[in-house]
Amino acid sequence: MRQINELTRALRKRLLNSSELANLPIRTRSKRAKQLVCEALNLPIPKSFAKTSPRLVAENLDVAVQKANNFQPWNTEIDPNRRYAFLILDRKDRVRDVKVLMGTEVIKYNTSPTLTSKYQAAFVNYDEPGVRVHGADTALVQGLLKAPPSGLLASDPCAGPDAGLLPLHEVAQRLSSLIGTTIVDPGADQERLRGQGLHEHVGRALGYTGHRDTGQHPDVPNQILEIKLQTSPTVDLGLVDPTSEGRLSPPFPDSLRHADTRYAVFGAAQASKALVRIVGITLVSGERFFEVFRRFGGLGVNSKLQIRLPTAWWL
Repeated sequence: MRQINELTRALRKRLLNSSELANLPIRTRSKRAKQLVCEALNLPIPKSFAKTSPRLVAENLDVAVQKANNFQPWNTEIDPNRRYAFLILDRKDRVRDVKVLMGTEVIKYNTSPTLTSKYQAAFVNYDEPGVRVHGADTALVQGLLKAPPSGLLASDPCAGPDAGLLPLHEVAQRLSSLIGTTIVDPGADQERLRGQGLHEHVGRALGYTGHRDTGQHPDVPNQILEIKLQTSPTVDLGLVDPTSEGRLSPPFPDSLRHADTRYAVFGAAQASKALVRIVGITLVSGERFFEVFRRFGGLGVNSKLQIRLPTAWWL
């Protein structure tokens, strides 16, 4: 097993100024980085990397790609005896430096050891075309629907669901107009900004004249609707378990639970370097969410540390 200075020299020799990680989705970039590290260290390159701890057992080494100083290891504590290779990217996604540290050094940067947790699920057929509605609204949501529905929305998409609440099948019909729509893609690692673009399209398709976003769950309170844009199979659900019996906060009636939230999950494909195109939409209530999407292991919750690396590495 190499010493840290040997690891650093080998990785810098192979990777400095490399653009081989540019414009890759985050998970693809992570896999490609490990492949490049294996290549630099003359290690065999597997077709897929087993979820071992560490990932590169032969060198007791984990690899992280960092465009910013927020290092977020998932579902693991920092091992003081492990080595960590940080591939530092510049604004053009070129490798500007490589840092290899012992875990004892990384721990020093962990000034807030609190774990941040979030739920995740798998959407295997995220790129399947068409609109699919799984089941109907929950009984509680059906009780809020007017019969027949007026079809008239509140002027404010962030208002409560007492005005213009549409049944799930009507939401699906209106959103179906978005199939084939392209959305500006600010970059493979800018999922939040890409989601904001989708949010604006959804508002117009539903019939709202203006766009407003509180940044809270669910995205469109007036329709009790959470939206997700998928260009990969992993659905990040944040801090909310879709099937939870926990109560929704105002402006929702006290009776409504997280399980009553309706989910619209958009599958998209890369249309060009700067655009993604919507190819399919899946709609389902939170109550039935995990009948459609596979819950990630255990309770489906994953946790991460938030470690601030030295900003000087990027200067």
